[in-house]
Amino acid sequence: MGGGRGGNYGTGAGSAKAQLQATFRRVAEAFPLSKSGKFGSASKVSGVRLITSNDPAATAERFFRLASKDATRVHIVRDGVTRASFGDGSHVIWRPRSHSDGSPVVELNLVTRVSGLSGHQKIHFVKES
Repeated sequence: MGGGRGGNYGTGAGSAKAQLQATFRRVAEAFPLSKSGKFGSASKVSGVRLITSNDPAATAERFFRLASKDATRVHIVRDGVTRASFGDGSHVIWRPRSHSDGSPVVELNLVTRVSGLSGHQKIHFVKES
């Protein structure tokens, strides 16, 4: 019995990948990617990216809203930390305050390969100087 393309019945790995592709294409329109497939610019801390704005909290929230738009579940984990989960096991986490410097943080952990995008990123949103 076939379920269409790949037998996924519209909810399997094929559609999860297409959904993630569409989601992060929208995010990249608002927050351009570097050549290495990462959002923002490099920071002094290895593995951490920076996005600067006049209102870091609002910018981080906007990024998270775009990145979590097609999530299968969005819930508060603890102390304002919000997690958006996708059907393939990928997730996006938003923390209003980091432990290191107090800036808002969005963390991407993508299981499915999304074209042109680095699968794990920790992005701090900081005030423009």
